[in-house]
Order: sequence, then C-alpha cells, then structure tokens
Amino acid sequence: MNINFLSIISIVVLLVVSTILGFMDKSVEMGLAIVAGAIGLAFSNIDKISRFEGAGFKAEMWKKMEAVIEKETEQEQDMATIETLNTDKENELDTSENKVLEALNSQKYTWRTLSGICKQMNLSEIETKTALNKLTKMEFVKKTKGAKGLIWSLTSLGRRQLIVIALLKQDITKR
Repeated sequence: MNINFLSIISIVVLLVVSTILGFMDKSVEMGLAIVAGAIGLAFSNIDKISRFEGAGFKAEMWKKMEAVIEKETEQEQDMATIETLNTDKENELDTSENKVLEALNSQKYTWRTLSGICKQMNLSEIETKTALNKLTKMEFVKKTKGAKGLIWSLTSLGRRQLIVIALLKQDITKR
C-alpha cells in the first residue's frame, strides 16, 4: 500500500469522518474515528519515528534498528570503496582500540555493553572507555542508551575500517 495513500485516508478519517460523526451526536464513534486516523498516520510515518512515549509505553526504534540493518546488509568491498577510506586512521589506532573494534564486530551481538567488551578482550574498564570515546569521535562506533546503560555498535565506517586493517595485515604478512 502506498504510504501517501495511507496518509490521505488517515487524514480523511481523522478530520472528515470524525467531524461528521460529531454533528450526528455519535461521540463514541467520533472518538474511535479519531483514534483510527491517528494510528493510520503513525503507521504511515513509522520510519520517521525514533522515540515514542505514552500511556506507560516507551519505544526507541530507529537508532537501534539502524545498527542491525547495517550489520546484516552486505557491504561493498571493492577496492575503489576501500581506497577512498582514510587509511591513516588505522595508524592512529592503538592495540586496545583495535581490540574494541574486533569485539564490536561480533557475530553474536549487534550492540555491546562496556562490561561485555572488557571481558571478551581482557581490557580494563578505563582502557575500554578511552578506546570507545576515541572510536566514537572517529565515527567508527556509535552509542545509545540500552536497558542497562550505554551500549555501543559498529558503524558502516567502522566495518570498512576493519576491512582496511585486515588488508593492511595481509599486506604486511606477504612481505
């Protein structure tokens, strides 16, 4: 169903139908028409909603889903794409930052907690926080608030950087 069509129908139900029902003194039906129109408008714009709170219900959708979509989408890995990346950024990364990138590239998790990264890579909390802050500034990692605190995920740029690092390691071992 076309989203524009759904929006138009929802607006008609919300404004026209509820107004007609109001003039007919059918307040219950008018209320249901208003709710139906509002729900239709919400669903026609669901891709634009990032956070919703109301009636004891909370949802933060798009930011967390975006990381899942990026992870599950096949990356273009041709040489032209990889060569456009700033390979100097790899030289700026220290061992702990490379370990954090590796931990965030987990097949098991899309979003990682600080304690999970520390445990997997045998890093201290301070080392991991420092690495995550630097990687976030470099736009290799993004963070958001999870149920138990802050969580981190790789960005598409971070995934590409891992490819560059792997290629550079291969190049070094071939020499």
